[in-house]
Amino acid sequence: MNQTEQLETIPAENKLETLQQQKRSDPRAQITRRGLWIAAWVVLLGIGGAWLSVWGRKAITEETTKFFGADAILAYQLAEEIELYVDQRIVTPANKQPAKLPPLDAAQESLAALVSEQTDQVRRVRLSGMPGLAHLRHDLLDDRAYDWQSVSTETIAETTPFESRLLLRFTDPTANRFEPITLLIDLERGRCGRVDANQTVGWRDGFATSIPGFLKKVAHFEPIRSEAKSKQ
Repeated sequence: MNQTEQLETIPAENKLETLQQQKRSDPRAQITRRGLWIAAWVVLLGIGGAWLSVWGRKAITEETTKFFGADAILAYQLAEEIELYVDQRIVTPANKQPAKLPPLDAAQESLAALVSEQTDQVRRVRLSGMPGLAHLRHDLLDDRAYDWQSVSTETIAETTPFESRLLLRFTDPTANRFEPITLLIDLERGRCGRVDANQTVGWRDGFATSIPGFLKKVAHFEPIRSEAKSKQ
């Protein structure tokens, strides 16, 4: 009696178990040394690929720590509050009128003065909790985002016109793990530097346009998104 005839005599509820037993006992299904080596290589390749993926996403902070300081690196990683200051006329579409902005307090106005001669035109945008913020933090941290041959002692306040400036402010009001860090950015040349330091550095290749471009979009759309969210 062949296997097909044997199955016909077995109750339906036991057929699946019988098929599985026959499959396991099939003499053609052999585990060879070659098969074990192939399986081992597949596992090793998977582990290696996972490691490379993690390594590629992990920020390298050796040069950024030297340039910005350990306190800035801590701020980029952990800041509870991140604020953006920019002259709203830079980010307002040409077919729209600049909005009437809420007044700034004295501390905020001193920051606004770094990006515009008309502080009443400076838009202050809270970035904390914003989609995409993790990517911004990573790009600010990672050595590979910067052109370290472009370091200059000329500050943005000295060389960049107001219409090309944007400011990021990092604070930690609850835990107070660091003092506030202020980063001034040249939107046109793709450069940045701490306000309290006499040096700037440029971003590399695509970063020099993607980071300023992202921040300009955020400055325009984040207030709209936040307002719509508050109405829900």
